[in-house]
Amino acid sequence: MKKCIMGTTLLQSKYIKRYANWINYYGLSFPKYDLILGNDGGEENSPIAEEVLKLVDDLVKPRVKFYYHGPFLGRLNHCIFPGWRRSFREILNRSDKDGYDKIIFIETDLYIRKKYVNKYTELFDEDIYCAGFSEQHAMMETSLQILNDKKIRKEIIDFFNNSEELMSNICAEPQMQARFNPILNKTKGTRLEGNVENINDWEFYAQCDYDTYKKYIEEL
Repeated sequence: MKKCIMGTTLLQSKYIKRYANWINYYGLSFPKYDLILGNDGGEENSPIAEEVLKLVDDLVKPRVKFYYHGPFLGRLNHCIFPGWRRSFREILNRSDKDGYDKIIFIETDLYIRKKYVNKYTELFDEDIYCAGFSEQHAMMETSLQILNDKKIRKEIIDFFNNSEELMSNICAEPQMQARFNPILNKTKGTRLEGNVENINDWEFYAQCDYDTYKKYIEEL
């Protein structure tokens, strides 16, 4: 059975350590999963990707793939984010066509804490469409999605294939939650956004820098 964890990238030199940290953490924590990163723009064999891979553990490196989607689309404002929408769609579509049975989306600034890896290993094997839930924002967390329901997976791909949806001015979180109804009660996380209040209460941290919060991420 083929399994992958996918995320999105913007391959620039200032993000090399960020992506290497993410690859190493998930590659070692979930050794049965390939790691697929979809870049907004760029060309095959990016020199920045090569710099990232230089920092990746040798045990993990053979399971890493970079996909490129050009031209660069970027982000116009908080909600209009065509670069992310296209990258998410393309890596999901390509992973599905490549025969991955289990497809997990984890954004490159989201970390599942080490003490909960066993729980999420089991959750990642369920044939469901499930997302993280942001309690402080009372909505789904698009940066953590378990995309193992193949019917929903196809519906999401078809939805984001609509060119109008790439430029939608509705934020992806409420849009996807209303349309695809993910399970939201199986995870417990927060967007850190620099806020460390009750930091030990959560299973995962979104909008999290690994080096800054390594103590809490790696704690068993």
